[in-house]
Amino acid sequence: MNVQFIDCCLPSHHITGQWASTRSDMFPDKFCEALSQLHADAPAHSWKITQTTVEEALCIPKGSLHDVFQSFDHEPVASGSIAQIHRATIKPNTRNVYCTNMEEEGSLVAVKVRHPNVARLIDMDFRLMSMLAAAIDCFPALRWLRIKSSIEQFSHTMAAQAHLNVEAHHLEVLTHNFRNWVYVDFPLPIFACSKVIIETFEEGKICSTVIDQYDRLASEVGLTAGDVMPVPLAKFIVTTGVALYLKMLIVDNLMHADLHPGNIMISAALFDQEDAISSVLHPTNQAIRMAKAEVTTGFYGHITLVDAGMVAQLEDDESINFIGLLSSMGAGDGRSAADSVLKFSEERDYLTKEQQEAFIQDMISYFDESCRGYCTDVDVGEVLRGVLGLIKTHHIRVDANYATLVVNALCIEGLAKRVCPSYNVLDAAKPLLSSYRTLSFYKSKSPTVSLHETRL
Repeated sequence: MNVQFIDCCLPSHHITGQWASTRSDMFPDKFCEALSQLHADAPAHSWKITQTTVEEALCIPKGSLHDVFQSFDHEPVASGSIAQIHRATIKPNTRNVYCTNMEEEGSLVAVKVRHPNVARLIDMDFRLMSMLAAAIDCFPALRWLRIKSSIEQFSHTMAAQAHLNVEAHHLEVLTHNFRNWVYVDFPLPIFACSKVIIETFEEGKICSTVIDQYDRLASEVGLTAGDVMPVPLAKFIVTTGVALYLKMLIVDNLMHADLHPGNIMISAALFDQEDAISSVLHPTNQAIRMAKAEVTTGFYGHITLVDAGMVAQLEDDESINFIGLLSSMGAGDGRSAADSVLKFSEERDYLTKEQQEAFIQDMISYFDESCRGYCTDVDVGEVLRGVLGLIKTHHIRVDANYATLVVNALCIEGLAKRVCPSYNVLDAAKPLLSSYRTLSFYKSKSPTVSLHETRL
């Protein structure tokens, strides 16, 4: 592809794919999964664009980038649909001028640089998509999808994501929310404007890369990643992932909108009794032996969540309704689950009573067959996909934040299944979900107090 073309625009299908990949309530799972790869593999813009953009952001003369940075990699570490990231080092004598939050002089930083013309292209993309959606909404058989409304909701999120200082704000809020979690971090923004973020460079390996590494190792002996990954590491990844999700949902009302393993970085080590460190992120045959034996050494684990460009700011009702669905799954209560799902849209009168009852009865039948509650080995991912199937069959409308919550739940469940197949996500969440259900619901399963009053 011509570099000049890449420098002036990004393909529209990356933006469209990013929206469609979040709407598994509308489109088939495989279709959403395929589209989700588009925005992770966007083309990078040239070094010249990066240099000019950073110099303008820092208000320094043209060609003086290396007066500020001791080193600045020309090739990006990664590139997405909005921006690309470069590794750099701030010069000690300029640290206090641009990056007052830096703890160490000469520390590594990640410089995230927005692609050129992104804001204009997003606006153009969504104008065209909105016109197409309006035409689709004219067909009675497809009107229930409300594609135009969904696109408009997502366009506001993407428009905000195009301004990197908004992402910096998200990172600061998330860092504050998890300030007491010593084993969870987010990159710390140390300079931000609309086109550039300079943030701490986080060490560690991307979770998906770690799992793939163990997959390759396991395939040599006919096993899976969950069979050979050291037990402390697998437990740490899964339990921390579930805890992160539930805290953001139940306590914070602010959900990182893209919790797939590619946005999770891991640092971990096993310590023996002589305090020697054995890295678990470089698996060897010894790692297989350790995984099969009872591991008695100490363990250190740390997770960093990156790419906070999109977050879901949840209203109380949204948290209540989605937790209602999860707690109903734990209780094996199809009717209560259906009642929660019917509240996934602000509109209430688009279905007749007969249509609502048909959906409720199908949910009851589905739960009787596939979701009997805690300690019955419920496959959370399979149940959620079954619920999504019924949503599509009965034309149930789902607002954007609920779609995000479902996608993230599927990501966490899929991660758990890969690294620790015996771990049941629903059973692990039982203490919180059961407490919530007891405190917030009468026998009619209607919320009786606000979520803020019941948070633990």
